[in-house]
Amino acid sequence: MFEMFSDINSEFYQAKKVLLIDGSFVMFRTFYGYSMEKYMIDETTSNNCVFGVAKFIIKILGHIKPDIVVFAYDISRSGHRLDLLPQYKDGRPPTPEQLIAQREPVRELIKLLGIPILELERYEADDIIATLAHQANNKSYKTSIFSSDRDMYQLICENTTVLSTNQYGGFKVLDTSYVFDKYGVYPDQYPELAALVGENADNIPGVHGIGPVTGAKLLREYGNLEKLLNNANKVGGKIGVSLCKSIEQVRLNRKVNELLRDAPLEYAIDDLRCKNPRLDEVDEFLRSWKIPSLVGKFDKVVKNMV
Repeated sequence: MFEMFSDINSEFYQAKKVLLIDGSFVMFRTFYGYSMEKYMIDETTSNNCVFGVAKFIIKILGHIKPDIVVFAYDISRSGHRLDLLPQYKDGRPPTPEQLIAQREPVRELIKLLGIPILELERYEADDIIATLAHQANNKSYKTSIFSSDRDMYQLICENTTVLSTNQYGGFKVLDTSYVFDKYGVYPDQYPELAALVGENADNIPGVHGIGPVTGAKLLREYGNLEKLLNNANKVGGKIGVSLCKSIEQVRLNRKVNELLRDAPLEYAIDDLRCKNPRLDEVDEFLRSWKIPSLVGKFDKVVKNMV
C-alpha cells in the first residue's frame, strides 16, 4: 500500500527531504556567534560551541523536518586540491584551542542523537555533501545544504538548495534565482566565474582586473569558460591581456573548485537515516555540559525522523 508514496512514477509520490550539514562551518559559526566568556562553565572550559550546535540542531531539524540528515566533516587538508594547488587554503589562522576542545563533545552529541557523521581521507566535506546531493537528486529527493561555502552553489538545481541564516536568526533559501540575481550566472556556471575571479578564502588566485561583474559578463558573452579561454585573444584591453596570461591558472582553478560527486562513501543516501537516538543520554550529556535549558528539547524533532 505504501509503495505508491516511494514510487517516483506514482502520482502519490512523496519526495524524501534530505539535510546535509557542513559540520566544521556550524562549529565555527556557533563558536564565534556565542561569546566564549559568557559561556564559561569553569575557569578554563567554555561550552559556547556545544550549546550553539545543540541549539542549531534543534532549530534546523524543526524547520526542515528531514527524513535524512548528515553531518559531513573534513579529516585533513590533504587531497587532490592540495596536489593541484600547493598553496590551497594557505594563510588561514589557526583554530582556537577552545574550539578544538569542543570538537569531540559536539561529535558525541551528534552520535547520541543517532545522526550519521561522515568523513573520508583525502576528500573534503564539500565532496561528501556533493556526492550525497547528487545521489539524492537522482532519486528526486528534496535536498537542503547548510554551508557558507559558495562552491556549494554549483549543486543548486530544482531539487537542491543551499540554506543560509537571515538577519532574524531564521533560514534563507538560496536557489537558482538567488545565484543569478547576485552573480549574473546560473549555478552550473558559478564555478567558472569563481575560476576567473579567484577565491581569497581558499588562496586561489584570480585573473587581475576581472571581478564578479566583468567575469559574469564575459561568460554570458562567450557562453562558457572554455569558449572564453579559447578566444581570450579576442578580449580587448588590459583585461584581455591579463586573461591571456592567466589561461592555465584559470583552468587549474576550475579543476580545484569542481566538487566531486563520486566520493567513495561507505554508505548511500538511503542508508543514512537517523538511527537509535539515545535521548536519555542526550539529556545527561546536556546536564554534564551545564546546558539544562535544552534538556528534553530534542525529543520531538528527533523522534519525528526515526
